[in-house]
Amino acid sequence: MHTPAPKQVLIIGAGLTGSTLTHYLSHLPNGNQLRLTLWERSGGPGGRFSTVRSQQPPGAAIIDDGAQYITRGAGTHAPDGALYDALLSHGVIEKYTGVIAGAKPGSEAQENYVCRDGMSSVAQHLLKGTPVEYERCAVELSAKADRWCVTDTAGQTAEFDAVVVTSPVPQLLELQGEALHALLAPHREALGRVASRYSQRFAACVYYDEAAWAHFEAVPWASAYVKPPEGGSTSLVYVSIEPRKRQLEPAAAAPALLLHSSVPFGFKNAEKSPAEVLPTMLADLDKVVPGLPAPTHAVASRWKISQVPAPEAEMRGVTGVVPGAEDGALLLQSSTETEAAALPPLVLAGDGFVGSNFDNCARSGRAAAAKLVAALFPDAE
Repeated sequence: MHTPAPKQVLIIGAGLTGSTLTHYLSHLPNGNQLRLTLWERSGGPGGRFSTVRSQQPPGAAIIDDGAQYITRGAGTHAPDGALYDALLSHGVIEKYTGVIAGAKPGSEAQENYVCRDGMSSVAQHLLKGTPVEYERCAVELSAKADRWCVTDTAGQTAEFDAVVVTSPVPQLLELQGEALHALLAPHREALGRVASRYSQRFAACVYYDEAAWAHFEAVPWASAYVKPPEGGSTSLVYVSIEPRKRQLEPAAAAPALLLHSSVPFGFKNAEKSPAEVLPTMLADLDKVVPGLPAPTHAVASRWKISQVPAPEAEMRGVTGVVPGAEDGALLLQSSTETEAAALPPLVLAGDGFVGSNFDNCARSGRAAAAKLVAALFPDAE
C-alpha cells in the first residue's frame, strides 16, 4: 500500500502559541503525517516567555525579561489540565509559594507557577523533537501551485503545504505577498484594530555580586508591583528578585533583578533607546528598594510589541475581535466565498486573537492544530 508523503508545514514563530501548537499536533490523528519546521526571528524560543542568560560575572545568572509567572485560570476559558500535568510531571514548572507584593486584590487565591530554568524552558520542552531554525525571519508568502513559497530576509525560499503564523499581529501585517494580501483583505480592518492594541514597555536586567544578598535580606517579597508614582517612581511598574522568584537558595545564584517599566512610560519614551532610559529605571529602583549597592552591570531592552488584552476587552473604545477567530485561530484558504480551497491552508494564531497569557496562548495553539489538520486531511474521520 502506498504511503503518502508527509505534509510539509511551516510554523512562523517559536513562542508560546507555536510551541503549544506542536504539542497539540503530536496528540491529534494524522498529526504524525506532518513534517513541521519552525522559523523564529530571534535567537531562542519562547517569544515573550523569554529568558536572558548572562555571560558576564558573576555568571550563571538568568532573568525572565518577559512573562514572569504562569497563572492558572487567567485565560478566558478553562485551562488545559493535561498540559499543566505534563509540564509539572517533567519538572518544567513548579507551584510558586513566595510573595508577590502589590498584586491585585484576590490574586492570592490564584495558582501561580514558575520555572527554575527560566520561562523559556516551557517552549524548549514543548518543542523537543521539532526542528527550529532560529534567526530566520519570513518576509513574503507567495502561492505556487498548491503550495506556499516562503521567502526569508536572506532571500532564501522554501515550499510548504501549509503555513501557520503565530507571531504578533503587527508582524503578521508586515508580511508581503499578493496571495497573502488577498487572503488578509477581508480581515485587515479587524487585524489593524488588534495591532493597535499591543502595549510597549522597557525591561532592564540588573546584576549584582554574591555579597549583595545581604542587602536583600530585609526585602519581604520575591517580586512587587509598583504603582507609579508610588515611592517616587516614575518609570517602574514591576520589580523581581529573580533567583528568589524562581525559589532558589541564595547560594545557588547571585542576585539579579528584572525591572519592567510601565506601559505609559514605554509609549512616552518610544523614540528613546533602551540605554537612554536605563538610568531613569535604575534611579527609580533605588526609590523602591533603597540602599542597594551598585550593580556589576545592567542592560535594558525594549518590548516594542508587548502584551495585548483579550479580544473582548475594551481599549480606547475598540475591541480586538477578529471574526472567524473566536476560538483562537483563523483558517484562510480563499479570498472570496466562491474560491473554495483556491489556495493552500494558512492558519493565523497567537495572543492577538485570544489575549496575552499562558492559558490563552495554549488555547490558540490547540485551535490552530485542529484547524490545520482538518484543512490538510478533509476526508479523515
